[in-house]
Amino acid sequence: MGMWHSRAKELFGRKKSSKEKISVFTVYSYGLARIMNAAGFVDAMLVADHSVGTLALGYPSALPVTLEEMLHHTRAVARAKAGALVIADMPYLTYEISPMEAARNAGRLMKEGSARAVRVKGGSPSVIKSAREIVQAGVAVMGHLRWAESRERSQEQARALQEAGCFAVVLEGMPARSAGAITGDLSIATIGAGSGPSCDGELICTEEILGLAAPALRPGPRVYLKLKTLLTQAVRRCAKDLKR
Repeated sequence: MGMWHSRAKELFGRKKSSKEKISVFTVYSYGLARIMNAAGFVDAMLVADHSVGTLALGYPSALPVTLEEMLHHTRAVARAKAGALVIADMPYLTYEISPMEAARNAGRLMKEGSARAVRVKGGSPSVIKSAREIVQAGVAVMGHLRWAESRERSQEQARALQEAGCFAVVLEGMPARSAGAITGDLSIATIGAGSGPSCDGELICTEEILGLAAPALRPGPRVYLKLKTLLTQAVRRCAKDLKR
């Protein structure tokens, strides 16, 4: 296993053991990464394919995002040389087809994109196999699970990701009691995304807390700053001043 796999597992494991909440924020640009670094208290920055796709590139969803586009944005975030762990999403069809291809693509995100970990989504047997292959190639892997219809099924998938070598798993949109049970069952950290307060940490959609994106349907963080409104007002005032 690689150095960054060991570091990620140690960092998240230590915080889980001490019950110190883990903070993971979505980031997709150099400027935002610098702000995160200056703010402190940020444990990890996730270059999320949804943020890259819908906010940076104007796609209707994360589906069209390519590996090359993820490499571009991950490099930008990594250039901020933040102390937080930089995690890059593996976009659709870069890890589902074969474990060997998944490991190769994850290696590119690490070598060319300067990511220190990658995230894969889902708990199917093919995703589990790919996660295991990526870890064996020396790349740290964070898993991501959505509610799988029952606690037992979700718990089974979470255990499989842990056994594959993942250092953490995001639990998205799960009933709070089920997320708490899974958190207690796993030795690796769980990161909640609208799954209640019992997870070991929380995935924060930065665009939501800054008022730059519509709130998700799932319960999410409150808006701390209506930045979209403030930016619109500032641009309008500047444009009006220029026309005087």
